[in-house]
Amino acid sequence: MAIRKFFAAVLMAVSALTSATAFAQTGVLTGTVKFFNETKGFGFIQQDVSGHEHFVHISGLIDRVVENDKVQFELLQTKKGLNAVNVRVIPK
Repeated sequence: MAIRKFFAAVLMAVSALTSATAFAQTGVLTGTVKFFNETKGFGFIQQDVSGHEHFVHISGLIDRVVENDKVQFELLQTKKGLNAVNVRVIPK
């Protein structure tokens, strides 16, 4: 029974470390909002350097965005893949 409790504690610690380091090690990225549906609460941002498109949920926005806005963002690894978070519009 003690071993079972020990492994449960180890699993909880690993889980906490994983969620604490869930941000991709890329830092702040820039891109362009390619699509955003305010009614449905999601869209996609195309990264400037790589051209990859990343999903963004309305909960990941700091500023209101519309299509073709230049933005800066971070990537968060989730169960469904990389999501753009902390999305801010870059002033023109």
